[in-house]
Amino acid sequence: MVYIRCGTLNSFHCATEISALLTPPSPLQVQEHYHNLLSARGCSGITVKQDGNSGKGLYADMDFKEGELVLKDPMLVGAQHPLNKIDCLVCSFCFRFVGSIELQIGRKLYMQQLRANESHGCDVGSSSKHCHEMDSSDEEESTQQCTSGSPKTKVPLPEDVVQSLMNGQLVLPFSEKFSLPPAVPCPGGCGEAYYCSMSCAEVDWESSHSLLCTVESSDSARREALLKFIKHANKQMIYSSLLQRWWDCIALPDDVDSSDEASFRLQIKMLAFESLQLLKKAIFDKECESLFSLEIYGNIIGIFELNNL
Repeated sequence: MVYIRCGTLNSFHCATEISALLTPPSPLQVQEHYHNLLSARGCSGITVKQDGNSGKGLYADMDFKEGELVLKDPMLVGAQHPLNKIDCLVCSFCFRFVGSIELQIGRKLYMQQLRANESHGCDVGSSSKHCHEMDSSDEEESTQQCTSGSPKTKVPLPEDVVQSLMNGQLVLPFSEKFSLPPAVPCPGGCGEAYYCSMSCAEVDWESSHSLLCTVESSDSARREALLKFIKHANKQMIYSSLLQRWWDCIALPDDVDSSDEASFRLQIKMLAFESLQLLKKAIFDKECESLFSLEIYGNIIGIFELNNL
């Protein structure tokens, strides 16, 4: 009689699921999938075909009139870049501008001034916490701001003017010709996500935001882990161009010698591992254990990056 420990059996089952998830579907399965997808959305006159050189492509089976809608493909998932949030306030689901022209302008001026005030604390040759979180273009701009006598130094608007723009007391000429839907806050109350309508808020909550909401009333340990994951993700730049584990296919940067390639790729893999551990602490579900494996995580990042090109 052979005895198998439960932990060993679970590990075997998990490994089998991971292998199945990473196995490419057959051409017939791919064809059936897209046929069912197009049929469910009521699309006609188009089909998805596989090309040996270019991959999958959308082909027309009939003639379409100019301006005729061929396909409206809903996105699987989307998120506004943290730096872009400084420039504009949009619906966290459909990315439509919300609020008002005055709110958009006032908020951007306020955020820019806030960053400028933080940057003034930087010494030349040193970095603050804020400077670490910016990309190369932001670091260059911050350096210019921190350098005394910079020709690009801007005189900020008075604080009361900016506040008047944001709270609606100051109305700009002709802004009524560009009406925007009012900003609907996150149902959970996190204050980080806003929507153009309750329908967008509800759909986003059901699809993803309920997992990512950092509302104060949620479990403190989960919230802390989630905030650490978000901070880690915002600070790190994850690159990939292929549907592979991104630490295997990422191009070697110019400043890394070929002799150090193995060490570089190991560091990238450890970065992914660190990110995954933070995510698991925040939203891990035993039923979805296979999805939290490093192999699956690496491939998912590759898919996101490919579709983001």
